[in-house]
Amino acid sequence: MTVMGDFEDILEINVIHELEWLREEFDFLFRFKKNRLSQEDIEIANQIIYSVIDKYSGSIDDKIVDLLSKSIEEIEECYPGLIN
Repeated sequence: MTVMGDFEDILEINVIHELEWLREEFDFLFRFKKNRLSQEDIEIANQIIYSVIDKYSGSIDDKIVDLLSKSIEEIEECYPGLIN
């Protein structure tokens, strides 16, 4: 069905844009704090991540889950110790 295909494509594009925002937001918030992260920084980072995860937790689309997982892994690599 075309409608379902279009919806999935639109959803995937929206997820990609949100994940780009997420990476940019982490760069903005934590770029200069990499070596001196406070407990508050860690709490903020986790709140942001869990908010995005919760938003898409009901998704059964493997592409969306994969995109989300890869983005979180990239953030964890850039900012070790920031995400629990």
